[in-house]
Amino acid sequence: MIDTQKPGIDRLRYSIWKYPLLVYTAAFSLLAVVVFGWFAIFDKSMILSTGDAKVQHYPALVYVGLWGRRLLRNILLYGNSSIPMWDFSIGYGSDALTTFHYYGLGDPLNWLSVITPVEYTEYLYGFLIILRMYIAGIGFYRLCRYFRIKTTVCVFAALLYAFNFYNWYAGTMHIFFLNGPMYLPFLILGIEKIRNREKPFTFILTVFLFTISNFYFAYILILIAVVYILIRYFCQDAPKDIRSFVLLILKFFLFGLLGLCLAAFTLLPILAVYFVSTRSSAQSYLPLLYNFSHYERFIAGFFGHEDNNWHATGYAPLGLVAVFYIFSQRNRHKTQKVLLITFTAFLLFPVFGYIFNGFLYPSNRFGFAYHFLLLFLAAYHFEDILNCTRSEKTKLTAMAGIYLGVSTVLCRIYGNSTQTQMLIFAAILFLIVSQRIIFRENARFKTQSIIAGLSFFSIAVNSFFYYFPSHNNYIASYMDSSKVYETFNTISAAAFKDRLKDTDTFSRLQTAYTDNYSGATVNGVNGTGYYFSYCSDNLPLFQQELELVDFTPYRYNGMDKSAFLNALASVEYYSRPGTGNVPYGYQVAATTSHSGYDYTLYRNEKTLPIGYTYDAVMTKEQFSQLSAVEKREAMMQAVLLDGVTGESTPYTITSQSIPYEIEYSDGITVAKTGIYVRKANSKITLSFAGKENCETYVSIRNLRGENLDAYEIRQVLPDVYAAELESESPITGKLRAYQHFYNNPSNYFYVTLGSDVSSKELALCNKKYRFYNGIHNFTVNLGYREKAQTSASIRFDRMGFYTWDSIQVICQPMDRYTQYVDALSRDTLEDVRLSANRIEGRISLQSDKILCLSVPYSKGWRAYVDGEEVSLCAANIWQMALQLEPGEHTVVLTYATPGFKTGVILSCVGWLALLGYALLTAGQKSPSLSGKKDP
Repeated sequence: MIDTQKPGIDRLRYSIWKYPLLVYTAAFSLLAVVVFGWFAIFDKSMILSTGDAKVQHYPALVYVGLWGRRLLRNILLYGNSSIPMWDFSIGYGSDALTTFHYYGLGDPLNWLSVITPVEYTEYLYGFLIILRMYIAGIGFYRLCRYFRIKTTVCVFAALLYAFNFYNWYAGTMHIFFLNGPMYLPFLILGIEKIRNREKPFTFILTVFLFTISNFYFAYILILIAVVYILIRYFCQDAPKDIRSFVLLILKFFLFGLLGLCLAAFTLLPILAVYFVSTRSSAQSYLPLLYNFSHYERFIAGFFGHEDNNWHATGYAPLGLVAVFYIFSQRNRHKTQKVLLITFTAFLLFPVFGYIFNGFLYPSNRFGFAYHFLLLFLAAYHFEDILNCTRSEKTKLTAMAGIYLGVSTVLCRIYGNSTQTQMLIFAAILFLIVSQRIIFRENARFKTQSIIAGLSFFSIAVNSFFYYFPSHNNYIASYMDSSKVYETFNTISAAAFKDRLKDTDTFSRLQTAYTDNYSGATVNGVNGTGYYFSYCSDNLPLFQQELELVDFTPYRYNGMDKSAFLNALASVEYYSRPGTGNVPYGYQVAATTSHSGYDYTLYRNEKTLPIGYTYDAVMTKEQFSQLSAVEKREAMMQAVLLDGVTGESTPYTITSQSIPYEIEYSDGITVAKTGIYVRKANSKITLSFAGKENCETYVSIRNLRGENLDAYEIRQVLPDVYAAELESESPITGKLRAYQHFYNNPSNYFYVTLGSDVSSKELALCNKKYRFYNGIHNFTVNLGYREKAQTSASIRFDRMGFYTWDSIQVICQPMDRYTQYVDALSRDTLEDVRLSANRIEGRISLQSDKILCLSVPYSKGWRAYVDGEEVSLCAANIWQMALQLEPGEHTVVLTYATPGFKTGVILSCVGWLALLGYALLTAGQKSPSLSGKKDP
């Protein structure tokens, strides 16, 4: 970009550009202040106050630090090299590796949390976002240099790539989503080196790093690599035949397989979880096309920040110029055109989003590849665009004019952000076309400098309008600085963690609220909350069977305050802010004031330890014939063992379904097949004569909902709105129809079941919802009360049409609770010692019994009785059990992550193979390449 006749200035610029990475670093730092300075100005952290960042990603980063320090402490202080694999603070107990690999347990950058105190992790979180963006730019710079692009252009393009909208939008929402854009340039660089018969180490090590960092984006990057390799091969001018194609594919396959082999110690365990997890097996709706707004936003996204289906646009204006340029060149740039058309199609059709999202639901999380492609085209053709001919300039202007016209007419090009971006795009195009007229001296240098300035200004514009309070005000969505750790320290789990850790016996704590779901995990307490994307144990199946799920089987907090289920899960403690309604059997054990809040700890003396025994077994046929409420009581008397068949075992059922009367609020119209909710938050009321000393349940079978807006409601209920429709002007009616056209119907609803004792918010979805879970049966515990409950309500948060097959009100007496617990407590596992990956205890029996452990069943557990290995089976769907004979027994259970040992062996083999390959090729030189390479 140097074009000057002044020798002194020329020497100065030359000396500066001798160190391009220093220039990049300085400019990156300045842009980071411009883009993220709002966080300092408004005293905000870079962690969203709602969504996954708060409840998953920040706790996961904290956990990586705690886990890493625990591992190092075991090695350095105690000489114990065993890896802590099982952790009881994760839900009801879970595998640390498979739970947190998705969140970066294996990510080398996340391991900076090991040397970061917990209270400063929020600052590390923000630093890692910026660091990943910085590394992404470095990778983009190295790739551009490999293609012999001018150094100054490489630095300029690398900065645009580092600060593209996807990066800082996705990074602050889901920090590890930056792994995709960070590793993509290095992956493409590795591919190009192999194509040019250079050494494959860049490719192999990149595959290894992105696989140990996050398997989900490893999958996305591998798909992108496959598409890129195929297009590069079939669009090249060189002769093509089956032999050369097979050899090329085989080469990439073997080198890629070697990279995966290096990462096998994390890959094999997580794959074992993925294929049995409830999330990967969830149902999904796959439409032929997205809704209209998706396409509207795609076009508008070149002139401002937009997002739809993770289609984070906000593309650099210079990228659009590059698109027009390559399509103005006839019979040239075939590879680039095919790549652009292919990835554009990927973004426009849901089926590709479905494939790239692991066949879960359509999602364009691979959209960072489009930013990458546009900016690489801009970098590669930057100087060609500046030197284009008059006819090429005419084509550029014509194409830009058509695009601007179509965008303005058909799409919602509005708001200060998009209008400003349009002006920036127009200014860049005007400079390219008129540079020789505007500038008489140093025209090329001045044009390049102004275009660079306008491009950086474009980034600043996106940041300003996205974050600033008077515009999008997205800055308000982030947690206050220095308050993130306090959020996890001012919760029930933190208030009583010291007391709970000092107890000699195993117990669990349930909290009144979600406690951030991960509150127990962060505070090292055995809790009952879980909200992480993949769950490998049988708990999700249990939740669905007992109809406890309110949204997803992998998100839960407790077991709906059911006294029976709490006992079976060894939930000894319950805590809440202040005082109030608690589950049956819990009495005040302690109160405390913690971080300015008052908390009460309740204890149930009649709960079960980690190991208790049954003398009766229930068959699956018996179990399947019971209602969700009846199953709770049955499991207090007989254990359900996986695969056990035989004669029926008698048990007592004391729950009763009671009659009720139903009343609809004014905002509801009753139809033959369901109800129309005409006003949001309308409700139905159930009145009944409940029973004393009972838990009261409401069970709804096959509850379904369909969102209807005001226009649709009027269409299906013309009689109800007859007077209003007659007085409505034609213009108003057309306006309603127009708004309906642009309306994106919600496929996700909140339905609240409650009484004056307790309430629960259910998340109901239909088949068109991308996270559709197939759950339509709900059984909700409205709480325990000595006096009879007499009413309950069902409130609908959205307008729409709702149907159900039946509603039941059920009372579960607590009269036999103590009897049930005493029976299961007669013979228990005593002198229990818990250590890393190990449970040990002893038990004395007078007769044959089933030892049931309140530990989630996993194939990683092995059981030994008196030194001999015995079979473990799933009990009560989610727990573990083993059969014992009369006598004194020592019981030991050990845990190892399934697939981990095999993965370690494969990884060792992979590293040896890589070392051998490096030694064999050490003397070989890569072919000498010169001149600008053609992508």
